[in-house]
This record gives sequence, C-alpha cells and structure tokens, in this order.
Amino acid sequence: MQLCCSAMKRLLVAVILPSALLACQPVFIDPLRAPSSAEAPVYIQPRASAQRVLPQTTIAVRYSSTLLADKIHPDLFVVQGARSGPHKGMAVLSDDQRTIIFTPLTPFTPGESMSARFEGGALGTAGKQYDSVEFTFDIAPGLVATTSATAESAPGSIEAATPAAGTTSQAKPPTPRPLLAPTRRYASVPVPLPLITVTNHISTSADNYIFVNTATTNTVNSYLMILDNRGELVYYKELPTGQSYTDFKKQPNGLLTYFDGALTEIGGGNGIYRVLDSSYNLVDGYHAGNGYRADSHDILLLPNDHALLMIYHEESMDMTAHGGKPDAKFTDYVVQELDRSRNVVFQWRASEYLTYTETYADLTGANVDPYHGNSIEVLPDGNFLISLRHFSQIIKLNRQTGDIIWRMGGRYNDFTFANDDGFSYQHDARWLPNGRMTVFDNGNQRSPPFSRAVEYEVDETNMIVTRTWQYSHDPSIYGAYMGNAQRLPDDNTWIGWGGPRPIASEVTPDGKLAQDIEIGTPGQLVYRWFKLPWKGDPETTPALVAKTEGMTTTLYYSWNGATEVASYRIEAGKTKDDFELIKTQVRQGFETSTALSDNQMTACYYRVTALDKAGQDMRSSNIVRLPRPDCT
Repeated sequence: MQLCCSAMKRLLVAVILPSALLACQPVFIDPLRAPSSAEAPVYIQPRASAQRVLPQTTIAVRYSSTLLADKIHPDLFVVQGARSGPHKGMAVLSDDQRTIIFTPLTPFTPGESMSARFEGGALGTAGKQYDSVEFTFDIAPGLVATTSATAESAPGSIEAATPAAGTTSQAKPPTPRPLLAPTRRYASVPVPLPLITVTNHISTSADNYIFVNTATTNTVNSYLMILDNRGELVYYKELPTGQSYTDFKKQPNGLLTYFDGALTEIGGGNGIYRVLDSSYNLVDGYHAGNGYRADSHDILLLPNDHALLMIYHEESMDMTAHGGKPDAKFTDYVVQELDRSRNVVFQWRASEYLTYTETYADLTGANVDPYHGNSIEVLPDGNFLISLRHFSQIIKLNRQTGDIIWRMGGRYNDFTFANDDGFSYQHDARWLPNGRMTVFDNGNQRSPPFSRAVEYEVDETNMIVTRTWQYSHDPSIYGAYMGNAQRLPDDNTWIGWGGPRPIASEVTPDGKLAQDIEIGTPGQLVYRWFKLPWKGDPETTPALVAKTEGMTTTLYYSWNGATEVASYRIEAGKTKDDFELIKTQVRQGFETSTALSDNQMTACYYRVTALDKAGQDMRSSNIVRLPRPDCT
C-alpha cells in the first residue's frame, strides 16, 4: 500500500486512533479500474474514503494538463448516496483549466455513504483522453456548520458580503462601550480612540503605513486603524460589538481585508473576510466553501484572483481513549483555495494527513484543538507553506495533490537544525525573496519562555535548516499567543509581539531597535501588525468642528483615511455662499487645529478645504456657524 509523507515514522508510534481519523491511504484507490493509457487525475475532493465530509460539499477532479470547457457537462459525474439516491448537479471547468467542479443541486444526507464516478474521456485538444476515477466518501452525521452567507445571496457576491441588517457600514454608529485602556480624544472625532505610544524612532521608512486592529474583548471596543510611520492616526473604523475582528491588512491587489465573525472557544473564528477598497467602501466578502465557515487567522488574495483561506471546524469526538471526554469538541484544521468564481479547487484537512496525537496540546479537556493552523503562504514553486502552532511544526504541501512534501519541527521533523534548537508554538511562517524563511517563534516550550523573530536558510535537498538571523527584544517580551514577523523592503524586520502586550518593533538587519509602538493597555489585543505602502482616497469629506473657550474660538479638522493631504485652506464668510480665504494651515497630523484671531472671527460661517502635495483642491469640509448674535 502507498504511504503518505512521513508515514513510516508515524507507524513506529503505538497509538489508538478512531478509525475516522486514519488517513494514510493514497489519494486514488480503485482496484477495479483497469490500467489505462489516458491521463489519470492528480487530485480529487473529497479525498478517497474520506469521512466526516459536510453535506454541502462539492466534488472536484484535477488533471495535470488542460481540458476544454465545452467538453465539460454534468453527465460526466455519477454521484449516488446510500440514503439520498442519485444526485444531479452542475459541472464547470475552473479558471485553471484543469479542475472540474461538480456542485450537487441538493446537499447530501448526514450520515450516509457516497459513491462518485467521473467518466473522463476525450476532454482535451486533439481528442486527448482523460482517465475516469471512482471513489467513495462518508458524510458527517448530525448537525453541521453552514456558511455564513444568507440563503438569498450567492457566495462571493456583494450582497453576501454585506453585514446583517443594522450592522452595515451605512447603518447607525455602533453603541460605544467604555474604554478601560488609555485613550486619545480628537475634537473632530465622535468616539475615543486607543492611545498610541511610539518610542525609539530612529530610522524607519516614511513610505510605509502601519495596519493594525484591536481585537474584541469583553471590556474594550474594536477598531481598524491605519497609522503613519511615526504612529500618528491616519484612518480608523469603529466596529460593532459582539464579534471578533482580526488580520486587518492590505492585499497584493491593493484591497484591504479583515476578518469579521464569531470568536470560537478554541481561539479561532467563524465568519467572513470583508474587503474594502482604497476609499474604504465595502466591496466584497470571502466565505469558505463546502459548508465550512472561514477562520480568523489568515487570508491571501493571489495574483490569479484566487483566494487562500483557513477553517477551524468543530465536531464532537470521543476522546476517552486518550483520557479525555466522550463528547469532546474536536477542532479540525482545513485549508481551501477558491477560484475567481469561488469554487473550491483545493481543500486539505489536517485530520486526513496528520495523526492528531502528535500534538503538544491537551487531549483531555472539553475542547481539543490539536492543530491550530495560523498562517498560509504560497512558495515560489507554487506549493503551500502552513504553520501548525500546536504541532510546533511548519509543513510544505503539494498544491496539486495535497500530499505533504516535508515537515519542519515538532515530534516528526524531516530536517536537521544546524545551529538552532528550533521554534515552538510559532506563528507566521513567511518565505522571503532571498529564498529564506522568517518565523515568529512564540517560544512557549522554551524555558524560561521568551519570543523572537528568526530567519532560516532552508536546504530542501539535504534537509538542513540553518539560522541566519534572529532578534529578541531587550528587555525580553514573551508573546504567549498571536504575533508575526514581516521583512520590509529595506531589510528591516517589523515584529508584532503577540499577546498579551500589544506592542510592535522595527529592527534593523544588525539588530538595532529602530522603533517600538504600543497601543494603550490593559485590555487591548493585537493579532498582527503590518507595515505596507498605502494611498487612501476616502469618498467622505473632512470633518470640521468649532469650539469656543472664553474669548477664543478654535477650529479642529481632520479627514479620516486621507493620506495625500498636505495642508488645509481655511475659509470664512458672512453667508454660506460667500467664502474668502483667511489662512492656509499645514497639516499637523490626524487632526489639525487653528485658533481664530479677533479679526478672523468677524465671519459667521467657516469651512476648510484639503489641499494635496501639489497645492490642488481635494474636498471641502462641512460648514460650521459661530453662535454670534449677528449671524442668522
């Protein structure tokens, strides 16, 4: 029998596993199929003999070479349920031109066994033949999770991305909650915002902006925030209470994404990734497919318009064989790739490839989270790199077949660490243009524990890992959870130190601390920090308020999200239709203020107009009226 990667090592470990989680069978097993000269498929989904498949699953078959779309039709699939009987559906060729997706018209029945056959045939150019394939899989029993899309909305549509009634970006503002952490007040902003403290600012790139969001806790509000390179606020969005928000960042295509969903008990999330454009408008949303809900840890929007996302799927599992509960909540980890039409063209379930008892996590509690994936990356060769925190392991996956290519770290490690003891409970494994890899090493299993950012050279031929750079904060910071390490274009490294302390640092290649930035504590949590170039062009207008104290009136004005403002033209008039320039004020930061002199207070109405770096008009603010007796 064919074995999956590292299976020989795992066979040496005597463990008792539920049969539902034994998954070292080859992808295609069909002893009844005669040998064929036609091209055989390299990937099917669900995996052959897969168990606990969700009823809403689609079926995918992929070949190595391209097919013709006009040759693909539903009758190529024969799908039969032991209870539900034959299933009709729709068949499409994905935009990769190699993966055929069959979508049943009705979900499968929970608990039933399924058989599927793809007929194959002359589906390519010049009559090229593609082999048929038959396989079986079992549907999960009982109630299962569904996607967070509404029944009226197709996955991926703008309507599906819009929040429920009462929580859209156009709805009334969220109800404020008291902020227990230190805050900063702006006169032109209606809500208090987290206090940002910056120290050790030495030599950081002015072209980058800081993307950060505070995660929900029971005591503080949540915000999306963009800061300039010196920590000054550029953009904020207060988010409705009662949800979990993480992973706010700019994608390579220039759009912004953040996770919006319910926080699960094991530290993942169930929900949707929302997408904003450069004007901060909600333009799209990404749900997981096949009946799953997206998790909060990572999403990548790829150059081919595909999306990579992750899933934490909870199901009941009898863990008494491992000293656990008979009805423990077991969390599987799933990776999905969606094509432009949001078809699932790749799905990988950790429980089908990894023995969960290799985990360092507790198996005896009510909640069992053996894998806890937290990052996914596309490698230069097109394969996937994933980080499994509770395995203390980084894994390379074959993007075409789903097979494990290698495993680094953890109990079953395919590499030798030449000059390093390895990482533990890590986050954020990223491949660099120089062919090396960075990891945020939380260091939970280190004694005494401390966290670091580390860079490795990975020799995939000789299976040797060599540490080439590392940085730990002085004084030491231990981020027990969360965290990331981002290599910047100037070779500085931007490090988010995880929780519980919401602090990030920029470090030079020779280990000098260029910047520390921290959000007011206690109560704030930050999953990841990013530094990225950005140009914000909000469709809103600048906000202007006037405040009088004693004999002095001061104008306060800001433009939330605008990055191109260099100065403001202050204008005054006796009427709303007759404004004259009284002063030009250089932008002072997020909020700029101007105290009016006695001769500038003779007007009734005031407004400001933002000017760009070339001195060109952008947009004018609202108009304010001074409470003067002679102003009607």
